[in-house]
Amino acid sequence: MLASGSTYLRFLLGPLLGLLLGLAAMASHSATINFELLPDSSDPVDDLHLPINYVFQDGRTGLSFGFDTDGDNIADTEAVIEEHGNTDDVFSGGNVCVGYTAQGGTPRDHDLTLDGDGDGYGDGGRWFIREKKICNVDKDVAGNTINQAIAYPLVGTLSSASNNSFVVTYSNNLPTNLAGQMWDLDFGETFLAEVYSEAGALIASKTVGPYCSASDSTHIRVPLNTCLGSNRDGLGADFFFANLPTPAKRLVISFVITNNGGGFAFDNFNGTQAFVDVNSPLDPDDDDGDGASDGNDNCPLDANPGQDDTDSDGVGDVCDICANTPPNSVVVTDPYSPIYGCVDNDGDGVLNGVDQCPFTPANDPVNTDGCTDNDGDGVEDTADQCPSTPAGDPVNNDGCTDTDGDGIADSADNCPVVANSDQANLDGDSVGDACDTDDDGDLVKDIDDQCPNTPSGAVVDSNGCADTDNDGVPDSEDCCPNVSNPGQEDQDGDGIGDVCDDDDDDDGVPDSSDQCPNTPLGAAVGSDGCADTDNDGVPDSEDCCPNVANPGQEDSDGDGIGDACEAQPIPVMGLKSVLLMSGLLFLLVFWWRYRMLMSTTLK
Repeated sequence: MLASGSTYLRFLLGPLLGLLLGLAAMASHSATINFELLPDSSDPVDDLHLPINYVFQDGRTGLSFGFDTDGDNIADTEAVIEEHGNTDDVFSGGNVCVGYTAQGGTPRDHDLTLDGDGDGYGDGGRWFIREKKICNVDKDVAGNTINQAIAYPLVGTLSSASNNSFVVTYSNNLPTNLAGQMWDLDFGETFLAEVYSEAGALIASKTVGPYCSASDSTHIRVPLNTCLGSNRDGLGADFFFANLPTPAKRLVISFVITNNGGGFAFDNFNGTQAFVDVNSPLDPDDDDGDGASDGNDNCPLDANPGQDDTDSDGVGDVCDICANTPPNSVVVTDPYSPIYGCVDNDGDGVLNGVDQCPFTPANDPVNTDGCTDNDGDGVEDTADQCPSTPAGDPVNNDGCTDTDGDGIADSADNCPVVANSDQANLDGDSVGDACDTDDDGDLVKDIDDQCPNTPSGAVVDSNGCADTDNDGVPDSEDCCPNVSNPGQEDQDGDGIGDVCDDDDDDDGVPDSSDQCPNTPLGAAVGSDGCADTDNDGVPDSEDCCPNVANPGQEDSDGDGIGDACEAQPIPVMGLKSVLLMSGLLFLLVFWWRYRMLMSTTLK
């Protein structure tokens, strides 16, 4: 019974134990790139230029190595592979074809002097990376000799960096751990290691070094008491980054300071773990380190020592996205594909259920819909109006280059690098308003134009405002916009300037027949336009009574003041009249006194 129960228990736990063991194997695998083999599993040679597009594949993480020469943290020139302890061509004819990683001429690697494999080198390996130096025996991967005439050192001066830096670039799965070694740090040599995200943000940084010894000839720039230990001549100095908050896209190493020297050497890089283990080197023919060569591995990027493949589609269970594919199905065999192991009858890399063109001819390049797309712009060839768009060009829905993404093809876009889907173009030239520095085409730049929407062809002033008569006064303020009148004279104040007003004095008589064109505003005038205040038909200037109607102009006394308005004289009595009046007055007074006297007597 117990035996039977144990058998049953093993039956239940067997697959689980296998999975756990597989996971454990995957978790414990940590490959260190020691540059003993190139990505194609070939052997390096001394002074080899390692192409920056050569990728060392560590599981699903790709790594390439190079140098940045323009300060943008992106590798743009090759690293050079050098032999540990090699002393050939030292300062021969101006050439410096070596990188010192030896102690007294004895090669050493990762603090290991033991030669376990009898190759004359420490167990860490024979090859490392150095910067480009002037060397006429450098080589490319095809075996051709390169006369390298320009050096790209990391050191600028002994206390400052150059524009050059060493760059490790990651692809595919980005890690949060990494570790490596810099070699021969002595005489106070100090380097800065910085990790950048895919977005270009600095994630973490640390200095490596300084190391120096009391016996060094100078400690001017790097004091002895700041050194981390004795010179690492012929030895590696480990550095690492663990548990980064953001996955790493690039590791950038630059020079900081030194008392002497400053050459750069790099080796033994673990791109995915925070430690270096020279006893677990990366095998370029076994990217996932599971013991199965890549050509025979049904999951070449994911460790699966058992090579289990439940649905027998040639893709191992560990990496099979569609683990229950029907028998004899044609499946995606690209290990980088998001549908690795899923049915794809036409073999174009697009899952059958998603593929809108499920019978694409073999080897046709396709878009994400699975339809033929020879120029790779994402637009199916049958709908592509520009089927030969240059690679990488942004395109519109018709497949034509559309740099600004406004839906208008560059060839028809009046602003090809500035989005303007409405193609607005006020002045009708070949440049749209969105990118035109003079929208209205009046030759006054928009930045200075106070009237940026002047009608096309309008005459403008220096401010860009319409000035049809070119008198310096904008039409919007000009009382005679079509006739030059810089003084803006307007006698009658009616808003129409004198030079274009048919009746300057606003007296109702056109200037053409107005004999008095400057009559004061509001004055009553005659038919000839001259002032006639009393409206008697005689102009004021000729009227002997301008304020009193006297059309006949009678002037009895001829004094220039008409009778109608001349004051009448007061009558004057002569002497005879005075004497007569005086006599009458005397008689009246005498009579009055007599009556008064008689009246008194009778009483």
